[in-house]
Amino acid sequence: MISDHSLIVATYNITNNSTPTIRPKVCCRKWRSLNVDNFSEDLMVSDLINNPPDDVDAFFKCYNETLSTLLDKHAPTVIVTRYSRRLLQQ
Repeated sequence: MISDHSLIVATYNITNNSTPTIRPKVCCRKWRSLNVDNFSEDLMVSDLINNPPDDVDAFFKCYNETLSTLLDKHAPTVIVTRYSRRLLQQ
């Protein structure tokens, strides 16, 4: 048999060196669930408004605790997984 094709033999050592995709989890608030009217009502009856501390350090502590508590109640935190978006190449 006569042919103009030659047999080509190749060996490839293929390993999977890719690392698994890491999808970061982040903590964020559910801002869309925040009802501003209810939040304002709770803020108006808080100690921060009705009985504010005289000392700057105590005031800051009261401010931080009040807002943290109200935000946890009205816009709770959730943990979400972030996915990367591939950019379209033109």
